[in-house]
Amino acid sequence: MDHLLGDYENEKSYLGLMIVYPEQLKGGLNAKISSFS
Repeated sequence: MDHLLGDYENEKSYLGLMIVYPEQLKGGLNAKISSFS
């Protein structure tokens, strides 16, 4: 049961990151792409 709860907590925090950070991730990707070109 603890294992399931731990997986759920990890999933929830991962989803939170996906919601909170997409703009920062896009900015980072754009910076990487522009530095390659």
